[in-house]
Parts: sequence; structure tokens; C-alpha cells
Amino acid sequence: MTVEHLQDEIKSHIVVVDFMATRCVPCQAMYPVVKELADHHNVRFIKLDADEHEAIFDQYEVYGVPHI
Repeated sequence: MTVEHLQDEIKSHIVVVDFMATRCVPCQAMYPVVKELADHHNVRFIKLDADEHEAIFDQYEVYGVPHI
């Protein structure tokens, strides 16, 4: 996913973005709860890993995880 793609998703849908890291134990613990909430409220759910999407984390000034 690119910054532009994320921005397009945000413009066209209600979006929950889960900024996380696979090495983050609290992120892994929160994931099922956040996913269930997103599913029950009919919103698009996007999970972004810090190691794979550094540019997006920088763009949205996310400096720590977990961050929703």
C-alpha cells in the first residue's frame, strides 16, 4: 500500500487504520478486538505494519505502536 492508496481509501470509505508491528505484543493482542469492531460497524479495516509501510507512518506522524 502506498500513501496515495491509503488517502484514496480514506476519501472513499469510513476507514479504521491499525498502525502496528508484527513484533509488538500489544498490537497482536488488540488486533482481534479492533477487527471485530470494524466488522460490526461496517467500516473498511486496514492493517499497516511499521516495517513494511514506513512512508505512511511518517506521512501520518505515527511514531509508536499500537496506534489506531
